[in-house]
Amino acid sequence: MERIRRTKSQAKKASMKKRAAIIGVALLLLGGFALLLTRPASTEDVAGRSGARLSDPTRVCMLQDNVQAQAGLEYEYQGKKYYLCCGGCLAAFKANAEQYRTGVDPVTSAKVDKALAPIYAYRGHAYFFASEESLAMFAQDPQRYVRASVH
Repeated sequence: MERIRRTKSQAKKASMKKRAAIIGVALLLLGGFALLLTRPASTEDVAGRSGARLSDPTRVCMLQDNVQAQAGLEYEYQGKKYYLCCGGCLAAFKANAEQYRTGVDPVTSAKVDKALAPIYAYRGHAYFFASEESLAMFAQDPQRYVRASVH
């Protein structure tokens, strides 16, 4: 009889853990959905069609390199701060930070650390630069460099 009670108790605990995990996943998904709903219809609303220098890196998902309407989730890696739009991007960044922490300057092709690089937003996309001079060249004719990076 005691063994049956213990088995029922263990089954009840396992069931409660399963429910808690399901609720946790549901809350995570709802949080991501809420973030999606609070974004503007287009990230161009944030950065403008013609582009702009971004002084607030918290508004860039440094995994997807896109501009977001509000501040993202902060992740500190090797003493530097990186920002991500959602829990999924945060998890992916944590799993492979060395890959995602750097970008390529579209003007000079130099490898840059996204946490330290000047940022320019153009048509909802975030571009990272090796220097302010490189950013300024890009800002004069972004389409030139965007087209060059596509080919």
